[in-house]
Amino acid sequence: MITIFTTALPFKGAAAQRQLNAIRSWKAAFPGAEIILFGRGEGYEEASVEEGLRRFPDVLCNKNGLPRIDSIFEEGERLASHQYRAYINADIIVTTATRKALLALHFPKFLMVARRWNLEVEGILDVSKDDWDIRLWEKAREYGNLARGDAIDIFVWRDKVWDSLLPMVIGRAKFDNWLIYSCRSRGIPVIDASEIGSVIHQRHVYDHVPGGAAGAVEGEDGVENARLAGGWDHLFTIDDADWRLTKGRLVRNFCAGDSRRCAEVHQILRNRAPRRSIALEAWYEFLIRLQKAWHGEPAPALKFLPWLGSRLIGKR
Repeated sequence: MITIFTTALPFKGAAAQRQLNAIRSWKAAFPGAEIILFGRGEGYEEASVEEGLRRFPDVLCNKNGLPRIDSIFEEGERLASHQYRAYINADIIVTTATRKALLALHFPKFLMVARRWNLEVEGILDVSKDDWDIRLWEKAREYGNLARGDAIDIFVWRDKVWDSLLPMVIGRAKFDNWLIYSCRSRGIPVIDASEIGSVIHQRHVYDHVPGGAAGAVEGEDGVENARLAGGWDHLFTIDDADWRLTKGRLVRNFCAGDSRRCAEVHQILRNRAPRRSIALEAWYEFLIRLQKAWHGEPAPALKFLPWLGSRLIGKR
């Protein structure tokens, strides 16, 4: 059904536990999944044998030894045996809900993303029981927190969606944001499946990154990723997906209901410098309120004209 590729930290200590938890969740959520581990590191060979992973050690890296997304994605596409492909960060737990979200999508090609819940996961994850993911979600809702939409850890797609990938590095910020922009800029549907198939990120320290968590964003490699992307206008979040999967239906996302952001994205995707446009903002606000009326919430639509009047007065 699906080929999943990833790269990982050395399989030792707490990192090994997180990564084995993640891999075992992928195998449980997607029975028969093909999993390809890219790169080299301590314990890679042993983990691959134990978990039945394919190895591809010769991935291209930057000068600091970090694996490049163009190399991993291009080789992953070449090696993949299934129609669905995914890149998932090696500390991310998926569940059967992720598979159900994927199977609900019927575009001939698409990119599916989902927000993550941050959760402290203790010990080795036991996926042998039928309700393992239900129990895990109960714990996530009680003790975890939902991350912002600018941290994206799972990309699932069908058919050829990537073209001219940049030599950004994985494990540092902004490559994930650019991937969403890349698809949207070429008309590939991007679906936010968070409501149905969000995933779990195992909390951890960032002692493997110079400067810690801040270093992943502000350090040399994170800054270079942003430069390669072409600047902040090309760094989209999950909220910028053009579709959203809800219970029972797929709906237009409209930047999670933010008409001002819709106007910015509209201009960016047409290669224009984003600037304040009351006309564009009003058009998207009308569509957002009309969608709510269509789904049984008429009050926002009835208040559109007062909203527009206040915007026009504010412009003056």
